Amino acid sequence: MKNQKAQGAMEYLMTYGWAILIVVVVGVALAALGVFNPTPPAGCSSSLNQLAPTGTFTLATGSLVIQFDARSAMTINTIDVGTAATDATPVVSDANIQAGDRFTVTAVPAGLSAGQNFGDTDATINPITVNVTTGGSAFTASVRCHGQVA
Repeated sequence: MKNQKAQGAMEYLMTYGWAILIVVVVGVALAALGVFNPTPPAGCSSSLNQLAPTGTFTLATGSLVIQFDARSAMTINTIDVGTAATDATPVVSDANIQAGDRFTVTAVPAGLSAGQNFGDTDATINPITVNVTTGGSAFTASVRCHGQVA
């Protein structure tokens, strides 16, 4: 009688042991593929409602091009990209921005290399500080982007 209990216990352990082993192997394989650490889609966000990044930006070694939709007429006074002192002056595609216009800002942030991922807190890109005048009032927008250098 004692041998039958031992046999039942061993069968139980073997059956569930294999199942647990399979689950562990699948979990390790998924972790190795990066399933548990997804990369968020590239994009930008703005703290100023009148200055809306379209979510379309291109980043190649040496230049960052961000596309914006203007929700009201505005004049862009200054743009600072990141915190590096070696940033070139960003270029705006349209000096006379009207409500509904789509325009781009091209900047040359320092310290980017091909294949590099950057996030919302990466100081080489973020924050992008845009000082604008709209409706007779001056505002400062903080734009944050994340993605990968092409």
